[in-house]
Amino acid sequence: MAMAQEEIHVALHEESQAPTIGHSGIPEPAELETQLALQSDWVQKNIKHLLYQEYARSFKNVVGQWAVFREIMSNLVAVNQSPEAEAFWQLVREIHPTRMASSKKLADSIDKETSELKELITNQDFTRRFGAKATDGAQKYKELQPKLLKLWSKYEEEAAKCE
Repeated sequence: MAMAQEEIHVALHEESQAPTIGHSGIPEPAELETQLALQSDWVQKNIKHLLYQEYARSFKNVVGQWAVFREIMSNLVAVNQSPEAEAFWQLVREIHPTRMASSKKLADSIDKETSELKELITNQDFTRRFGAKATDGAQKYKELQPKLLKLWSKYEEEAAKCE
């Protein structure tokens, strides 16, 4: 057995007959075949057997990775078809361009609103003016929050599988 290992070692490390290295850093297949042809049958068989084992292992890894990818994609599709996702997309559809334009105008006037709020708070008129609007927004948020949290947790689960 020691003699056979020595024969493989010598065959693989002979300087005078070093195989041509391809662009990937791996000997070209034709050159490898040429080098193997110079070796004993035992060395040829064992090296080819090791290569076939490595090919099989690599293909098994690829199949396993494909299966994981397929499962993750199936789960993402299921999450995107969930009631929570549908509620989210319904909310997005309800945001019309006119609402976006009015939101932009509102954002452009933040300094003015801040000044008015400071004055209202100072005069203790804040609750009367903004109480009704805040209640409507809070109610919509309360209805949507559990659905969004559930959707978010499903996305986090799928993201964790990708790591």
